[in-house]
Amino acid sequence: MFKYLKDRNIRTFFFISLGAFLIVIFVIAFSFYRDIERKIEKETKRVSFSINEQFLYPLEGGAESIARMEDIIKYLLDYNNYLDINTQKYSEIKMILETTKLNFNAEIVYIMNLKGNVILSTSELLMNKNYSFRPYFKNAISGKNIIYPALGVTTNERGVYLSTPIYYNKKVIGVFVIKSSLKKIDYILQDDNKESYLISPEGVIFATNSDGWLFSFWKKPTFNQFSKLNQTGQYSNRLKSSPPYLKESKNLKISISPIRIIDEYGNHWQLIRLWSIWSEYPFFILFLFVLLVGIICYVVFIYFRGKYLNYIERKLSHAKLIKAKNEAEEANKAKSQFLANMSHEIRTPLNAIIGFTDLLLDMPEKKQQYIENVNKSAQILLKIVNDILDFSKIEAGKLELDFEKTDLKELIENIYSILKEEASKKGLFFHYIFDEKIPVNIYTDSLRLQQVLINIINNAIKFTEKGEVLIKISMISQKSIIINSVKNEEKIENSDEKIFSEESRFVELLFEISDTGIGISDEQKERLFKAFSQADSSMTRKYGGTGLGLVISEKILQLMNSKIELESILEKGTIFKFKILFKLV
Repeated sequence: MFKYLKDRNIRTFFFISLGAFLIVIFVIAFSFYRDIERKIEKETKRVSFSINEQFLYPLEGGAESIARMEDIIKYLLDYNNYLDINTQKYSEIKMILETTKLNFNAEIVYIMNLKGNVILSTSELLMNKNYSFRPYFKNAISGKNIIYPALGVTTNERGVYLSTPIYYNKKVIGVFVIKSSLKKIDYILQDDNKESYLISPEGVIFATNSDGWLFSFWKKPTFNQFSKLNQTGQYSNRLKSSPPYLKESKNLKISISPIRIIDEYGNHWQLIRLWSIWSEYPFFILFLFVLLVGIICYVVFIYFRGKYLNYIERKLSHAKLIKAKNEAEEANKAKSQFLANMSHEIRTPLNAIIGFTDLLLDMPEKKQQYIENVNKSAQILLKIVNDILDFSKIEAGKLELDFEKTDLKELIENIYSILKEEASKKGLFFHYIFDEKIPVNIYTDSLRLQQVLINIINNAIKFTEKGEVLIKISMISQKSIIINSVKNEEKIENSDEKIFSEESRFVELLFEISDTGIGISDEQKERLFKAFSQADSSMTRKYGGTGLGLVISEKILQLMNSKIELESILEKGTIFKFKILFKLV
């Protein structure tokens, strides 16, 4: 790839230097980024502290001390008992409220009775209004102080409500409320050099220096959140419930700091400031960007230079590779053709030997024994040649299946009759179980299916010294499938007449061949389905065979859309099983 960096030491030095340089750049960039983050966090805390300063004095007990004043308690008791307003007392209490308004720099100060009605206020607009639905009233009636930011129902102006209960003989008899304006908070945010947002625990933007986002949501609210806010009237009808939402619209970094305001559930309001690293250090970011682009271009240049040199080298050797490939293909073709011809040549005289030995089996006993040995040897040799021929066809992709109507039970009985004598000679209990639910006739290549079963069963008998060999065929399912078929292979001008649909019935069967033989280890399983091999090389000497039987069986089952599954325990036995989907006649 890097042809001009021919020396290995030079290439190593180049990559180490490049890596070290990139690491240094990354460390510098990360340090700058952390400095920016710390700076923004410090600024955010400063702005947050300025906002919190607006609520420190009321929280430190100023409002509670006024609510405990004897004149206010007497006025509230007289009002509740007689529903009558004493003009002189009204003026005195009104003066107390006006003084409180000035001291706290408040917008409105008022007193509510237990029903939530305003019985005295610095603003005539609130007189006799009922705000029992407001959370700040409900919390104060239950004995809790609460700071509650909301949009005024009557004034339609934003404010922060500080409510505290009025006690008499340790019982709540009313509520004292101070509403502060948000003008100072707006001034603080306007002086901030970042986009800043005062966010409620429900995600509503209550104050901001960014136009168009007031009373919008920070992120999409749940249905319950939106419904609850509408019920309490905290933001009147000003909520913007539809997208866009701020968090989804602003692709900027976020700095967050808690605000002293806490809702009835103990959740803090938050100050959120948005910023971007580009706005803080634009020239440094531009420098890093240009530097990284330069490094990338340099590496890309080296890469494609190496690719070009490799291309030239491959071009020069392309002719040699093609020539070597053609020679290899011709040699492989000649080998396959020779193997096929040899197999046919050997098979013909072997068939003649078997035929003549069958005629001579009626001779006297001793000669008959010799002829039986000849016949047996010829049969073994024929099987070996057949295995080699089948394997040659498989390797050449010439093995094809010939489907025909087959009586499966009759096929199994034929296999059983062929192999039972071999099993009897070894004293094995050889039997089969055929599920009677299986339909009589199916479509399959009976010769190839018989070849697979005989190969597997022969192995089971061969490697079992005592016990049993069991063949079990059972039905898994039966179903119908709609198949699109070609009506005629000849050219038909009307394509609608060429293809038609038909419903065919299929049955899925499970074949299991189990034995109580020597078993197969996990290591041996890996070599079991490789050509010309057995699970152990010593088995070839003891049991014979080419090792092609299971390989051929596996390939045949693949053509039938199936595969062999194996379960085995050493010295306990082995189970070969496979599933096949057959079309019913």
